Amino acid sequence: MRYCSFLLASLSTRTLLRSPSCRQQRLSSVRECIRGMASVTEKSDTDDDDDKVVLLTEKRTHRLSNNNSSNAALFERWIRHDNLDFHKFSKEEATEIRSRLLSWYSENRRKLPWRGDPPPWVGSTVNFGKSSKSDATTRTTEKTKNIKKRTNHQLTIKDYFKPAKSSDPTSDADDIDVRLEGHEDLAAFPVSAYGVWVSEIMLQQTRVEAVIPYWIRWMKSFPTVYALAAATEDEVNSHWAGLGFYRRARLLHSAAKQIVDDYNGQIPDTVDGLQKLPGIGRYTACAIASIAYNVTVPVVDGNVCRVLARLKGIANDVKAPALKDRFGWDLAADLVKAGGGARPGELNQALMELGATYCAPSGTGTEPNDPLRDFYYSTRLGREVARRQSTTINMGDGLYRYGKGCPVCTDNGTENAQDTLIALLLEEKPNKAFDIFASECGHKTFPLPPKKNAKREEVLAVAVLSCKIDTRKNDGDTAWLLTRRPRNGLLAGQWEFPSSIVCTSDDDATNTTTKKGNKRNKNDHEEMGAVEVPKIPARKRKKALDHLLLSFKSTKDEDDDATEEETNVLLANRSCLDNPLEHIFSHVRHTMWIEHANIDDSHHHKLTNEEMISSTTGCTARWMTESDMQNVGVTSGVKKILNTVRKATVNNNKQRPGTSTATSTRRRKRIKVPPS
Repeated sequence: MRYCSFLLASLSTRTLLRSPSCRQQRLSSVRECIRGMASVTEKSDTDDDDDKVVLLTEKRTHRLSNNNSSNAALFERWIRHDNLDFHKFSKEEATEIRSRLLSWYSENRRKLPWRGDPPPWVGSTVNFGKSSKSDATTRTTEKTKNIKKRTNHQLTIKDYFKPAKSSDPTSDADDIDVRLEGHEDLAAFPVSAYGVWVSEIMLQQTRVEAVIPYWIRWMKSFPTVYALAAATEDEVNSHWAGLGFYRRARLLHSAAKQIVDDYNGQIPDTVDGLQKLPGIGRYTACAIASIAYNVTVPVVDGNVCRVLARLKGIANDVKAPALKDRFGWDLAADLVKAGGGARPGELNQALMELGATYCAPSGTGTEPNDPLRDFYYSTRLGREVARRQSTTINMGDGLYRYGKGCPVCTDNGTENAQDTLIALLLEEKPNKAFDIFASECGHKTFPLPPKKNAKREEVLAVAVLSCKIDTRKNDGDTAWLLTRRPRNGLLAGQWEFPSSIVCTSDDDATNTTTKKGNKRNKNDHEEMGAVEVPKIPARKRKKALDHLLLSFKSTKDEDDDATEEETNVLLANRSCLDNPLEHIFSHVRHTMWIEHANIDDSHHHKLTNEEMISSTTGCTARWMTESDMQNVGVTSGVKKILNTVRKATVNNNKQRPGTSTATSTRRRKRIKVPPS
């Protein structure tokens, strides 16, 4: 009955939270709800005063925090602060945090190849933040034992490099995926500025566990700056294919050439010198300088910003320029320089490691192995807000006297953070000691969530043309027509199937309907997120692809009639797959309608392996076997399309016994794709 009452009160309060004009009514409802939540955990010994709730005694104590009076003082200062002084570290605090971080990092850091560690290497963070369970619970079933075995031990080198198992005969993983085999006995890679540089570029917006095999393969093929500078663009692309954000690879290649030409192959050892290279900004320059050259400079990325926001109660998001571009660097510098500034590279890596593990977005701030659990303002504020809400403290006298003008907190940041914290306290049922629950709610509140921008929507018509074509190296292999994208823009210089954009959200924003059929304008599109992608008529898609394919001409103009004949072959009757494919980038979503045609044997002599060029786009095109694709490197989007067409072809060829000729004809006209 008590919990039912709490749920009803929570629902009403959550409604009130959306209305800033109902302050007193909101305060009264919040106080009653959280008083009920706290009483579920522990009540006072007497019932004389229903408004007094005794929170569980804190088990951990620290001279810098963790008592009710200090929490109260912290809360009063946080709610009213209006300058940067509140967020700064004291010398004693910075020195203690630095010591804790370095000790934790030395004992618990992940073993990674660019750190000079021998195998096995592991980049996963699955083990961090997981409470250990007793043997009795972990051995209840064979399934839980297997899960524990997988999560409590490092992966072996074989786990990283063995080919993926697939029961699908049409899978293209073994053909064009990045695979490394026969390297179980790899030795440790020495730590070098070049290796750190490559790892930092690869790790931008990419998971560590995904980068490890790419980095190893890269370092085996291009072990030095000279080797990378001498590589061709296609060789670089083939080693990068699958990592995404291909501009990083082009800039890395360009910077290597500049180092060889201008620096005699020596990577600069200063932050200013490193930032003169293409693709190296402040973050990457400081990472290389501190890790490889022991320069005492801070490094700030999203993980570090999250740690700093929780340590100092910064009411802003990790992407805010005030935090990630300005004040975050000052705070990180205080930690790096504290205690004499020794081991700057390890300190920077410890901060980033903590932000990826115990202080990840899902971190609780209460884990016993979290080295900074005693220093988080976030957990202390969570406990104090809960205590104030559940007692008879006059909440109108201080709870909403917000400070204004803090340069690093966003406008109304403390107010928004407090409302978010109150909502978390109301929405979740505590299943643990209430002070721990309140601490975790406070930790979740910081940093504030960033504003999400709507992805741009693009609808593409894609032509997938295949043929048994005689090539110099592969007689009779299946070849596919691929075209090279322009040198600038998305996926610049990458090979892909011929495609044409037939609709974008920018073009259609003024005439887009929601799922309920109500029209919305461009401003609504930006606020509500992605628009519903319109279905483009098949005739329009076909016309766009025909126009593109007709524009391809051979680079050898010796025989115009032969060139025209080959171009006409490209207009073979294409079958449209029933369901479009979706491929998502960081800022754009592609909805791809695929039209496939297999050019039959009678047209073999009309096709050549010579490069063609589009007279309208200027892009080149040529026929490639899958081994050719592997050599030049193709994107995951190309692999996804190729795999889908293979599956559709296999399904189309599986004719049931007794199928009529008419049914067979219909199936040839329209390839069906199983829903993904």
